Amino acid sequence: MIYKGAEAIIKVSKKAVRKIRNRKLYRVKALDEKIRKERNKREFKIMGKVYPLLPSPKPIKMYRYSFTMERIEGNKPSLSRELAKTLGLYLAKLHSKDIIHGDLTIANIIENKKEKKLYVIDFGLSFISKRIEDKADDLLTTERSMGNFKKYLLFSYKSNYKEGERVIERMEKIKKRARYT
Repeated sequence: MIYKGAEAIIKVSKKAVRKIRNRKLYRVKALDEKIRKERNKREFKIMGKVYPLLPSPKPIKMYRYSFTMERIEGNKPSLSRELAKTLGLYLAKLHSKDIIHGDLTIANIIENKKEKKLYVIDFGLSFISKRIEDKADDLLTTERSMGNFKKYLLFSYKSNYKEGERVIERMEKIKKRARYT
């Protein structure tokens, strides 16, 4: 199977997934190569930090503009109280290690019903940051995807991260700065 996204092509085999970063023809070739190589290296490195921390694909091998990772069996989960609580816990664990996911929404979760686990995928927008502002922005992205289950996400996050209250306060300030709501 092959999936094509804005940043990459995903090739899926029985045991592994390969993420290949697309060449952007509108960019100067040397700049494009540098950007793809750096993004690839950063994502692979962050996946290596996340894998022991919470359920996520195990990174296997990195190449210049692509990498392979473990294939996770499952489907997109339904929005629920339990999903919101779990994402709050996962985000708390990531933020305690200064890892910003960048797009932790239901679209980047795989539910494996056999194992009864929720796996986090797609670390393409991830980066490392100690800044409360970055963590608040990350939390806001997740909160916006939780619909009526936001309170469970925030309670779980705050309960599992010592700086949780500070991050939530900053998130509320970010919301007030927004031009449109």
